[in-house]
Amino acid sequence: MVRNAIRSAAAVLAIAVLLGGCGIRRKKYDNPITKDTQQPDKVLFDKAVNDIEHSRFEIARLLLQNLINTYDTSEYLAKAKLAIADAWFREGGAHGLAQAEAEYKDFILFYPAMEEAAEAQEKVCDIHYKQMDKADRDPKHALLAEQECKQLILQFPNSKFAPLAQQKLRDIQEVLAESEFRVGKLYFKKGSYPAASNRFQALPIISRFTARPTKRSGSWPTAITGWATSSRVSR
Repeated sequence: MVRNAIRSAAAVLAIAVLLGGCGIRRKKYDNPITKDTQQPDKVLFDKAVNDIEHSRFEIARLLLQNLINTYDTSEYLAKAKLAIADAWFREGGAHGLAQAEAEYKDFILFYPAMEEAAEAQEKVCDIHYKQMDKADRDPKHALLAEQECKQLILQFPNSKFAPLAQQKLRDIQEVLAESEFRVGKLYFKKGSYPAASNRFQALPIISRFTARPTKRSGSWPTAITGWATSSRVSR
């Protein structure tokens, strides 16, 4: 009897852990529709949101696409289009993020006046920001992140996402400037002074970073002063 009781308790505990885990895995969707209605298009949207929250992204996108195709005058069309982008964004991976970027940009194109348009642009910036490599790697995503953050600040200057974009932009530009500095330093060590000079002048390093120390190279003023001193000596 004792063994049976122990087994029963263990079984209950296992079920509780499993159910608790299911709750933990659910990630609340950021842009639900709070309107309480049983309209068929709203029902479809709510089902898709539930699937997004439980990481059933492909099913969610199928439901949302069905909503868009079936109810072409629905008041939820914009929200459905945004949710498709969000599903791709949450799915992640190179393919998922590329699809998310395309969907977000479509959303901004069709609904530029909606409050969520600024959020969509912030997500596009974030897609490249999170894929940004260190200064000694390929600057592709850093350059794209810089472009998209600038676009957010330009197109949505009064949005709540603008200050965060400005902070990200400073971080991005520091990485880009350090990348140019590393390459210039390499040219300088090889004696290719014109090439080094071109690299140092490619970005306004001094004006941008005189007050911002870097984690990998000490401070910009020290590094640039050292280069300038060496350059004068070499002449």
